[in-house]
Amino acid sequence: MAPKKDEGVKHLMGAVRSQLRDGIEACKYMYYVTSMTYDDVCVTQTLRSAARLLTRQYEEALRPTGLTASQYTILHALKKAGPLGPSDLGQALAFEQTTATRLLAKMDSQGLIEFIAHKHDARRRLARLTDLGEQTYSKAYPLWKLAQKETLQRISGDAWHVTRDALKKISRG
Repeated sequence: MAPKKDEGVKHLMGAVRSQLRDGIEACKYMYYVTSMTYDDVCVTQTLRSAARLLTRQYEEALRPTGLTASQYTILHALKKAGPLGPSDLGQALAFEQTTATRLLAKMDSQGLIEFIAHKHDARRRLARLTDLGEQTYSKAYPLWKLAQKETLQRISGDAWHVTRDALKKISRG
């Protein structure tokens, strides 16, 4: 009996040590974050963290449609611009070529888009919405609009316009 009790105590002590270690690491991180000066804050890390958080929020809003935020963005672009080639779409949305191609292939297999030949160059393929893609977009748009409204309500005054303009400057290189 005694060995089992000792094993239980060892296991419990190991768990306590692990929790303490995690707590200490969390405290170190909080100190690090709260002691940062304006010049210490990494622009890339801040933008990536915000992008991940916003992506989760928009994808939660879009969940009833089964779309990811990237898929919604593609449907929206195709709805507004009409048929586009993968490279044109990737460039317009700042997606890597491989990312755009992969997303379009998945959306094609889901029946949301289809590929058609370019009018003037049969070697080029263009993506366009299918009827299912149109229906899915129609269901997703109000959900996206609500998520957009909620996001903008958290940003005070002209802060979004200033941020958007600054991000456009950064993205131009």
